[in-house]
Amino acid sequence: MGKKKGKGQKSNAPSSDGANTPQTSVSQPSVPSAPDQPPTPSPVVTNVPAPMAEKPQPQSIPAQPASMHPRVATQTMHVRQPGPMPQISGQRFPLQNVPRHDMPEQSVRGQNMSAQGAPAQIAPSVWGQPQRLPMHAKPPGLGTQPSKILQQQVPPEQLSSAKYWPAMQQHPSTEMPNPNKQHLGKPLQTLGSAQVQPAVVSHSKPAHETSISGELTVPGQQTQASKSNLQNPRKGKGRGKGKSQQSTTQDVPVVGTGPSPPAQQESSLMHPKGDQPAQTVPQHIRQSTLPVQAAQSKPSVPLVQEKALVPKGHGMELPVRQKRYEGGEIGRKIVVRTNFLPLNLKNICKTAIHYDITFDPDKPKRFLKLVFSEFCKVYFPNRYPAFDGVKNVYASSPLPKVGVNHFQGEVTITNPDNQLQKKYKVTIKFASYVDMTSLSKYMENGTSIETPQEALQCIDIVFRHALSTNFVQIGKSFFSKPKGRVVSLGDGMDLWYGIFSSCVLGWKPYVNVDVAHKGFPLKQLVTEYIQKEKQVDITRPLPQNVIDEIRKFVKTLKIVYQIPGKPSSKRSFRVNDIRNVPAEQETFEDEHKRKTTVVKYYKEVKSYTIQYPKLPCLWVGNRSKNVFIPPELCTIQEGQVVLKKLTETQTRNMIRSAATSTKVREDKIMDAYQNGGIHHHPAVKEFNLTIDSKFEKVDARVLDPPMLEYGSGHVVTPKEGVWRADRSKFLKAVSISHWTVLNLDFRTKNDRIEYFCNEMISHARQLGISINPARAPTTLDSRKLVHALPEYFKRAKQDKIDLVFVIIAQDDSYSKVKQVAELQFGILTQCIKGNTLYKLNPSTCHNILLKVNAKMNGTNYQFSSKIARRPMMLNKPVMIVGADVTHPSPDQTDIPSVVGVAASHDPNAFKYNMIYRFQLPKIEIIEDLHSIMREHLIKFYRETRYKPQAIYFYRDGVSEGQFKQVLNSEFTAIRRACQSLENNYQPPITMLVVQKRHHTRFFPSDQDAVGKNQNVPPGTVVDTFITHPTERDFYLVSHQSIQGVARPTKYKVLWDDNNLSEDQLQELTYFLCHMFSRCTRAVSYPTPTYYAHLAAYRGRIYIEGKKIQLDDLPREQESHKIQDDVQKLKPMFFI
Repeated sequence: MGKKKGKGQKSNAPSSDGANTPQTSVSQPSVPSAPDQPPTPSPVVTNVPAPMAEKPQPQSIPAQPASMHPRVATQTMHVRQPGPMPQISGQRFPLQNVPRHDMPEQSVRGQNMSAQGAPAQIAPSVWGQPQRLPMHAKPPGLGTQPSKILQQQVPPEQLSSAKYWPAMQQHPSTEMPNPNKQHLGKPLQTLGSAQVQPAVVSHSKPAHETSISGELTVPGQQTQASKSNLQNPRKGKGRGKGKSQQSTTQDVPVVGTGPSPPAQQESSLMHPKGDQPAQTVPQHIRQSTLPVQAAQSKPSVPLVQEKALVPKGHGMELPVRQKRYEGGEIGRKIVVRTNFLPLNLKNICKTAIHYDITFDPDKPKRFLKLVFSEFCKVYFPNRYPAFDGVKNVYASSPLPKVGVNHFQGEVTITNPDNQLQKKYKVTIKFASYVDMTSLSKYMENGTSIETPQEALQCIDIVFRHALSTNFVQIGKSFFSKPKGRVVSLGDGMDLWYGIFSSCVLGWKPYVNVDVAHKGFPLKQLVTEYIQKEKQVDITRPLPQNVIDEIRKFVKTLKIVYQIPGKPSSKRSFRVNDIRNVPAEQETFEDEHKRKTTVVKYYKEVKSYTIQYPKLPCLWVGNRSKNVFIPPELCTIQEGQVVLKKLTETQTRNMIRSAATSTKVREDKIMDAYQNGGIHHHPAVKEFNLTIDSKFEKVDARVLDPPMLEYGSGHVVTPKEGVWRADRSKFLKAVSISHWTVLNLDFRTKNDRIEYFCNEMISHARQLGISINPARAPTTLDSRKLVHALPEYFKRAKQDKIDLVFVIIAQDDSYSKVKQVAELQFGILTQCIKGNTLYKLNPSTCHNILLKVNAKMNGTNYQFSSKIARRPMMLNKPVMIVGADVTHPSPDQTDIPSVVGVAASHDPNAFKYNMIYRFQLPKIEIIEDLHSIMREHLIKFYRETRYKPQAIYFYRDGVSEGQFKQVLNSEFTAIRRACQSLENNYQPPITMLVVQKRHHTRFFPSDQDAVGKNQNVPPGTVVDTFITHPTERDFYLVSHQSIQGVARPTKYKVLWDDNNLSEDQLQELTYFLCHMFSRCTRAVSYPTPTYYAHLAAYRGRIYIEGKKIQLDDLPREQESHKIQDDVQKLKPMFFI
């Protein structure tokens, strides 16, 4: 990410941990830490009296105020219809359900009780008045031994949460809640003798229309079902006019009206202990929880069973717009051009025919399109079916000779490599009919849960078939060899340009077209690659480290083998590996079972003298055979698809070469589309598809940025996604008493380290950080870190060092530092690349201190306390969550996928904690989200003394085809995590998917363009025309792009218990993009999602260079556990 340079200030982009990365690169995300002392900024509402401790009243639940703040009243005007009431009991989490191993050995905030046993302040009953209990008193629901967490609380008036959620401490309202009225997430409350009953299903309606009871009832009376919808109400008009919605009874969430029979109960954690027989408590729970009081009254509220948690069923639907074909309203209105071309489907056939096709032989794969083309010319003249290059064929009407049966034919083609002819037997048979009218039906009443995938695939294959003749296909992108100057990415890779195309269904059908960029291996002899890229003498034996570097490049590559002067020897092979010994020493058994060397064999049998006998051979072909060939006879095949991950240098070169202004990008896209010839291809014409030649213009709005408050009440407002804060003190600056520098870069000298320390002290004090002089630095040899690092951090732990700045070189020492410091000793570190110290400037120092202050539990800034600019959703206890899963590259077969989940734990959504998990490769659904969310909920409660009244969950990396899985698995896991801590605790959940892997781009008019690349302004939101016609999704450009055209992030709402309007949801998302602690600029997607990515990245760092047992990931997880001194006491260590 980057920022526009202001006067006297350099770009202040986020950087990787400790390193001031080049301003041209996108930064890696990082993680927040938990405060030793909570921040104490001025309260949001100054006229709220401080809460007073009261003795808890028996069998009563503290009431909730009628309104949070005057602003809330204005927000109710945006509510479309009453939503589900959050099922919150009003009491704190039953801490007997919290395992003892979750209790910290020492309080983060310190103990708040005298040695004589003076009364200690116990946390408030979450939404009500604080409770004061003697130290040895037995809190409700706890055993005789007071929990450590209860001994370590401070009065609520000293908590930062009491400053920002003051309405929680007010006296209860006497207003009688109306169950048909929107309460904006307030918990239901006890008023007098009346009790609020949680959701009860009305079985007379389908699942998506199920009614719940939210009315007040006097004990003994029956509850009346209200018209509120359970969990996910359908907002606005339905999808179809008069269309009936159906669902089976097994999909109806069930809520009982009393204790269920043991056979139907889910677990003891989901129900009061008094209703459970002792033997139903799991063994590990009985061993890890406090004793439970024997005498407990049975609950007067219904018990929610597991079915209430799972939004399963054929009738599953996503939240819809308040008004069809309308989006949000706030913001400055502009018009932008998109890279979407309108697609006319009026004359398309109503039914297409899908055929399966097979080839004998079926290799090489790159010849199959040539075989299919010849097959159609011979047997289906004047017909132009579309072929996907593998096995699928689509036709607009039945093919002659085939119909709905099968047909077999034979064709002969000439191999372009060696000009030899080869016969192929082709079999084509009917597979299915494809309803092409499903496309228009989807745009009328469709849901993303069930897209017309087969019809979309048919159109996409038609377009791909039109492009595949002259291009190299990779997915939905097509590339061709560059004409003229070729851009080298380094290490044997060149940059090729191509075109991307895909059919998209918005308010009408479109073709999304874009330019594509991909690295392809340069066509050259392997010996030329070794000599040029590795800068070695190929007449001498290669060092082992050079062989290892070559192995990374050549492994799995396709090569063309040919002995000079012998065309008939030409063959194609895939490289299995490179040998470790020279060809003159490589031995094998020839066809006569005689042992010989490669050099001798080629001279005697092939009549060829190897020119470079000191080079190792390539092992190619069938892995069961030892086929060794000299690299001088191997040419890297041109245009082959390489799935390996690019190196940092290659990625940087690609970004630099591909980055252009919006005007240049728009012209490139149109040129690529016209040169591709899609609109003229016979297959496109056969299906009667017509594409408009002009990009679609859509309405957009530019949202106002948030106002950000620093120390001493200084408020700044971002301009074009960037703000200056170099003269502002941190809102809550930390103290750094004991710190030092560890130097692992031999090129960094002591004078530069001394200069760095002095600059850090000077700039830290300007930002309000109290910092002592550094202790003497230490220099270690980066080549001997295996034993030196543990010894160093062991001494640092003994010396009670708060923070270690680690100077690293351009090697893998970063991962080694993090593994030892965080997994073994619990030491907080800040890594900095050595070359950064030689270009140290105020901007760099400021960037580093932004991370340091956040890591050490400080707060850099917050949303302005002025209610008008503070997100309404943060006026009550809410938890913001980001989740992501990172996967290994295709060539990494022994590395697990890593889950990262980050969750806020403060009123400002600035402080986050993270949890990571290993799971099997390529699995996108988070398998252990239940336990992850449970830990996050406990953390939130310990830090704020409130239970979240709402959860906002931003899920990254999910495709449309996985929406249903996410709802069935991950949404359910969140619900169960909440109920595992307290019966009937069901805070409203809003779940959004964050999608960055798309090809949508916006091009502004001249008067609206900003920055050197003429992008749309930060805050630009598009939620019409190219979005879903009925469901809630939107594109948001929240950042200022440093290089090239800004990529908007797409957001899809999967669930919305909070009933937010389009404006509220878009503004919250945009505001969260300003809370990334690493920099003073808005980032491209919400901060919790960035932190989730950093959490997953940290998990990958922990296993770098290690052998992981994929068949025993639980053990691997335990052996890579983060030390509590970092994980719990400095939770933002990962940023």
